Amino acid sequence: MVVAQHYSGVTRNADPTVTLKAATAGIAALVAVATMTPGAIAAETNPTPAVTAVAEAGDDLAQAQAALAAAKKTVAEKQAALDAAKKLTAGDFKDDADVKASSDALAKAEAEQQSAETAVADAQKAYDAKIKELGIDPQQLAAAQKAATDAKTAYDAAQALADAKGKAVEAKTKDTDQLKAAYDAAATAYKTAQADADAKKAAYDAAEAEATKAGASAEQIAAAKQNADKLAADAQVKLKAYETAKQDADAKKQSADNAVAALKKAQDELPALQSAAKSAAADAADAQAKYQKALGLYNITALKDKLDAAKDKQTKAAAAVTTAEQAKNAADEAAKTAAAKKVAADKAEASTKKAADEAAVKVAELDQQEQEGSLGFFKAVGATDAAAVLTDPSKSKKPELIKEWVLPYIGKAESATSLEHFQQSIEVVRKANELRKSVGLSELQITDTLMAMGQANANYGSHIYNQNRTQPYVSPHSEQFDNTGENLAASGGYPVAPEPVSTAFHGWYDEEKVAYDMGENCQPVAANGNSCATGHYTNIVNGLSTVPMQQGELIYSLSGAGISTVETSTWYGTTVEQLFSGTQYYGYPDFVKPNNDAKYTPDQYEQRLTAYVNQLASDKADAAAAKTTADANYAKVQQAVADADKALTDAQADQQAKTTAYDNAVKAKSDADAAVKTAQDAYDEASKSLGEGVEIPTKAEVDKLEAAANKAAETSKKADATVTAKQGEIATLTASQKAAQESSDKASAAAETAKSASDEAAKASSDAAKTVETLSAKRKAADEAKSASDKASTAAAAAKQSASAAESAYVSSYNELAELTKEQQALQADADAKKTAWQQADKAWQDLVTASGSEDVLNLKKALDEANAKLEAAKQGQQTAQKALDDLVAKKVSEAVAQAEAELKIAVKAEEEAQKKVDELTPSTPDPTPTPTPDPDPEPSPEPEPTPTPTPEAVEPQDVYRLYNPHTGEHFYTANSVERDALSASGWNYEGVGFKAAKKTGVEVKRYYRSGGKHMFTTSKAEQAALVKAGWKYEGVAFLAPEDKDGSNDVYRLYNAKNGDHLFTVSKAEQSVLAHRGWNDEGIGYLAVK
Repeated sequence: MVVAQHYSGVTRNADPTVTLKAATAGIAALVAVATMTPGAIAAETNPTPAVTAVAEAGDDLAQAQAALAAAKKTVAEKQAALDAAKKLTAGDFKDDADVKASSDALAKAEAEQQSAETAVADAQKAYDAKIKELGIDPQQLAAAQKAATDAKTAYDAAQALADAKGKAVEAKTKDTDQLKAAYDAAATAYKTAQADADAKKAAYDAAEAEATKAGASAEQIAAAKQNADKLAADAQVKLKAYETAKQDADAKKQSADNAVAALKKAQDELPALQSAAKSAAADAADAQAKYQKALGLYNITALKDKLDAAKDKQTKAAAAVTTAEQAKNAADEAAKTAAAKKVAADKAEASTKKAADEAAVKVAELDQQEQEGSLGFFKAVGATDAAAVLTDPSKSKKPELIKEWVLPYIGKAESATSLEHFQQSIEVVRKANELRKSVGLSELQITDTLMAMGQANANYGSHIYNQNRTQPYVSPHSEQFDNTGENLAASGGYPVAPEPVSTAFHGWYDEEKVAYDMGENCQPVAANGNSCATGHYTNIVNGLSTVPMQQGELIYSLSGAGISTVETSTWYGTTVEQLFSGTQYYGYPDFVKPNNDAKYTPDQYEQRLTAYVNQLASDKADAAAAKTTADANYAKVQQAVADADKALTDAQADQQAKTTAYDNAVKAKSDADAAVKTAQDAYDEASKSLGEGVEIPTKAEVDKLEAAANKAAETSKKADATVTAKQGEIATLTASQKAAQESSDKASAAAETAKSASDEAAKASSDAAKTVETLSAKRKAADEAKSASDKASTAAAAAKQSASAAESAYVSSYNELAELTKEQQALQADADAKKTAWQQADKAWQDLVTASGSEDVLNLKKALDEANAKLEAAKQGQQTAQKALDDLVAKKVSEAVAQAEAELKIAVKAEEEAQKKVDELTPSTPDPTPTPTPDPDPEPSPEPEPTPTPTPEAVEPQDVYRLYNPHTGEHFYTANSVERDALSASGWNYEGVGFKAAKKTGVEVKRYYRSGGKHMFTTSKAEQAALVKAGWKYEGVAFLAPEDKDGSNDVYRLYNAKNGDHLFTVSKAEQSVLAHRGWNDEGIGYLAVK
């Protein structure tokens, strides 16, 4: 909605299309409760003891109610007086001296006008008598006089228009100069304000940078103060910690000394334990050697068994290698064969693809040839000149016509170049020949070049015929080819005429022959087509002895034709064209060689074109069949290629698998050979150790030696464990001694550290206090600089906005002035021309009178002119007197209305004050006659929020209408069209749709009313409770606001403290303007559907 700012007693425009409403200031207290604090509300609903005593007495309330009734009566009387004042007429002021004087002046002016009219009649009578007496032709003289009078009237009117426009130019020039001055002043003010803002911003930036560099934020200052306090308290804690640490260090030093003594005892016992462990280890090694030697002799038989098993495995591995090698060789051969087949399939695919591509190209070429229509035909038969007509704009005297109306339409169905229209156009020449033959003339022959020219002309003519339907007439004859005659016709009434050729010849020949036969007696009647033109007819019968020809005129022997529906319409329908030329005289355009342009009878040409069309259709069918066959062969070969490719892939995969199996078999054979060698070497080595006469031990003897070796090993292990345990004990004692010493050292160091920390904390506390003082000073300087910068920036922004508005107003006025000046100059030029015409006409009349030889005529005419001048002056005097009377009465009515409005305003204010007094004295009890919608509890407890309704994908909107009360200054909102119409009929101004609510689901916007004519709309539970407590009446749910922010607009809420009005708007511009003009911006009230 356009911004609608209301002022007391003033109407202003925020937009040229919207008239802003006038408002009177109300009593802010009536609705200010909507924004009161809880304390303020309590004060209103809990009156003082003195007020309570008065209210209990009841007398003041009765008096106030009586005063209110009287005030309401006075308002009604003043409203009636205002209505009566608006209906006052001149008759109501008959006793007014000024009005009576003005009425007398009007009567006098009307009498003078009547006298002047009589004088004009007498002068005219004398003038006419003299004309008759002298025998001057009265009609000729009257005509000359009328011409002069009309010319003078036209001049006077034109000059009056020019003068009026000149005054408008003067007024606009004055306005523009004022707007320019205002713009210059605003621009200067903006420049000054911006410079001030820049300077203050720079000062703020410097102060803020210094504060930031110093770390002078409020948080940092508070942190510094807190740190200083903490350091002061921390010093005492650390002093006590030092004393405790020193006591702990003394105790831990004693523990360290005890640990040193225990460590020395353990270290003295370790050498003896180590010696015993060494002796036990030697005994265990000797027992183990004896056992291993006996075990080796015993195991010689096992080595022989292992060697035999390895040799058996070796034999089997060798056989596996032979089998795998044979399988690999077979797989290699199969892969080679599959690869050869794949190569052959690829070659076949390339060959069949080439054939399929060539077949597709052939089909495309034939399609293109068919789509080219007549151009394809001309190319096929070698008619290069005809083809050039359609494709080379330079062959035309008007190349742009070929570019616009031939090239874009080559072969198209609506074009004359389509094969269908091409074939149909032969009938045009055949029909002309039939008519020529009937009157004994030779038949015209067809050439390719003339047919191409006829097609070019037909497309252009079709375009022009249909263009003339809605635009100024333009000839459809292109005149783009020299040495040709042309007949054109449009068969109106059909988008595509059923018999366009017959229709054309009916007009060209039948109707025009009637006109030709009539000769000079021809009259435009229906019998001859409402025209006496005969050019089409004489073109058809060119050469007929009864049709005269001009010297050197072309004798037709050749023809071309075209039929087009380019840009067709029912009004003009199909366009038919016939082109005529000949070999005598000029005959052909310069670029055509007549001997190269073959000539045909219509039948021959039709046979030739039909043969081409049939051959083209046959060639297309053959090409399509060949393409189908080639595509099928290609698809078949593609399948063979896919099969060969799969076979090759499978063979290669098998080859790889067989090769891997062969490689694995070879490796297994190599592993078996190594195992045999290892087993053989072990057996040979064991055999060598036997020597001669060596006895192999029994199993029992080997087991006995094994038990002895195990026992010796266990003894050695226990001795080692004893040594290890002692060493562990020494390590533990060493660590304990070291830990005790470190603990003592740390305790001593901690005491020293605590003392240093205490000293440092005291100094840090003092430094922190100084830092707080310094940072506070820097922060204060930065804050003061920011405040100054913000104020300057706001002033600069306002100045910029004013300058921008002033500039827009100036530019707009300047442009309007330029346009007015241009219009005034044109009007003055027209007036000057009309003045010249008047002077010439007046001179012609003067010359006619002078020729009569009588001075009396001139004198009588002069007297008549003077009488007319006096009559015109009398008329002007009457009009001036009438206007003076009308203006005076209008002024009197305006003064009466203003007085009545002022008295009504005083009465309304008195009524509001009386109502306010009644409201103050009325106890806060529920209204005994509540509105139809039940009131909520006077002091409702907070009710739970309603369960949110799932937001649909698209919220259905509902219009919320906005109305304005010019008497109270209140804005009102309703979604009820009946309520809107009722309020509008009772004096409220309807301002249109304010915004859109949700129609079915959403947040309830509740409506409250308070005596004095104020309404409030809110979704706030707390505000609703406060309103009820303050005496507002709940009237129900006004409309629903959407719940989801997406797809919605903010509804801004503003408050006018001067009259207590709340305004709700979705216009950001209106919100900004109202806030700038003093309204309180209370934020977002709720949401509206976009």
